[in-house]
Amino acid sequence: MDDIANNLSSLQFESALGEEETRLLPLRYRAHAVNVSTCAQATYLVHILNEVRQSVLESRQSKQEKLLQETVTRDPTLVGIIGCGRLGKQLVNSFLVFGRCQPQDIFVSTRRPESVQTLADQGVNIIFDNAKVAKSVHVLFIACLPSQLPVVCKDIRGSINYSTLVYSLVAVTPVSKLCQLLSFKNVFRPEIELLSLDDSCYYPGDMTKDVIESCRDTRVCAMTCPLERPAKGSLVKTHDNWVMGVTLSFLNTCALLHLNMLESFQLVNTIILQTPDQQIVSTSDLTVGRHECDELKPLALCSLTSTAAEQPNLKAKLMDSSVRQLFINKYISIFRIPRLLQK
Repeated sequence: MDDIANNLSSLQFESALGEEETRLLPLRYRAHAVNVSTCAQATYLVHILNEVRQSVLESRQSKQEKLLQETVTRDPTLVGIIGCGRLGKQLVNSFLVFGRCQPQDIFVSTRRPESVQTLADQGVNIIFDNAKVAKSVHVLFIACLPSQLPVVCKDIRGSINYSTLVYSLVAVTPVSKLCQLLSFKNVFRPEIELLSLDDSCYYPGDMTKDVIESCRDTRVCAMTCPLERPAKGSLVKTHDNWVMGVTLSFLNTCALLHLNMLESFQLVNTIILQTPDQQIVSTSDLTVGRHECDELKPLALCSLTSTAAEQPNLKAKLMDSSVRQLFINKYISIFRIPRLLQK
């Protein structure tokens, strides 16, 4: 239902503010920008990991197997979320709409399961058991408050599978500290920078729209992509190391699916860059140690720490202007696809 007050300026939130309060409005816009960016970036990662798992599954099925199956076989990325406050709920909804997830693919641990009954009614797995969620998923999002992080890490330490990607959405706490708290190294955290607030501040989003509707706005969606250069007056910026973390997480999924280096990079070109007939990114761009690269050997797991320093060639290739645009095009495209087509 449309908001009947939407076009009535006298009934808008800003109309009741005084001069001093009006000066603080950019803080509200920035909080909205951070929230949308956080959800969009996490959703992009889940989407491409689902896409690669499904692509590999289908490539390994014979034509006869495909014809005999009445329903489409799935190999979904199992997603866990610890903490289901406002951010956690928005993540779940975004994964369901844009991330190629079905409700049964998502596991949520929250102290108040009754507060997310709507999600449980849809089929999302809702429990209050951090360790159980941690050991059940391929990607684990930590979305608790900073004050709760030590307890959460204590709960799940030792329960995380070696192949699981831990994606932290907890502000302030650096990756090095998270690795120490978890006694685990496969940890990734986007670095969102809050830009200075002045009269040139500009936010293309609509504060009245939720994350789903905001992501459908191409201008807002492009703003959330770390490879999109911030426009003048932008409120937030995500460090482009996020792109490296996402790409290496994609390659790690390929390694866990027992693909060799050549097959893995073919999928990077096909899925992330949408250039199946071109070898934009190749095995020669990946640093695998001092030994000569054998692209037909199984791909080894990549370290997600110090990614830019350890993979300078891959970073340089992804930062190339033409490759950046290919990445951005794919990023934006996943928020245009209707949910039914994603399944």
